[in-house]
Amino acid sequence: MNLINNFKNYLNLSIVSFILSFFLLNIFTQFFSLDLSLKLVLILLFLFNFVRLKDIYLVKNTYKFFIFFFLLIMISRIIEYNIFNHIYSILFEKNISWLITISISFIFKFLYLEILKLFKI
Repeated sequence: MNLINNFKNYLNLSIVSFILSFFLLNIFTQFFSLDLSLKLVLILLFLFNFVRLKDIYLVKNTYKFFIFFFLLIMISRIIEYNIFNHIYSILFEKNISWLITISISFIFKFLYLEILKLFKI
């Protein structure tokens, strides 16, 4: 039952992050290049998600969680960044490219966090 609750919480957080990312990406691209806008969105999402996930998973050791979360995000953001650029080069539509990219990474991040939880990290 806890896995289902965690999934619901993670899904809710992901939906909020997803909407926030679309909003920020579209605003930032009005002022900056697409490349810089994408990087800014990814950095802001990292900070937002770290704070929220720390509360969802009731993390006791914030430092340790930060390290493992940072590793997850760095790896996933690099992969997401490259996936986005690849899809965007084919579709030339930033919103659809972003939707596909974020959808791909969603389940992998959730599974990673659940594995960390099993190891009491």
